[in-house]
Amino acid sequence: MRSVLSKPFGLWKSPFSAEARAERTSLRDVRWDERTGDLLWLERGPEGTRLVARSTDGTQRTLNDAFDMGGGVGYGGGDFDVRGGTVIFVDRGRQLYRLEEASGAVRPITPQMGALASPALSP
Repeated sequence: MRSVLSKPFGLWKSPFSAEARAERTSLRDVRWDERTGDLLWLERGPEGTRLVARSTDGTQRTLNDAFDMGGGVGYGGGDFDVRGGTVIFVDRGRQLYRLEEASGAVRPITPQMGALASPALSP
């Protein structure tokens, strides 16, 4: 039988390192565009945040990595919404933008504002 070794908090050996944590990529805000069939998500990693789309044929592409997509309100919701190939997203600069999937064109649709989060497109 193994004995348990007690150590002060934070001084035990861990298989997880700060470097490994910093290098990981996380997926957030997965959305499905029911009109186009595309699946979109945000990837956050050491190189920043990017919006990625996967088409029904399996093609995966980065739609945008020039903006720091993310709302300023920390209670949940989402950072973007998509419908019919149009993406509405909020960036940390406190502005809403419209991105067209087909062309990649991005344009602001609001002036800079206070904290924004959870953009939602309605039919």
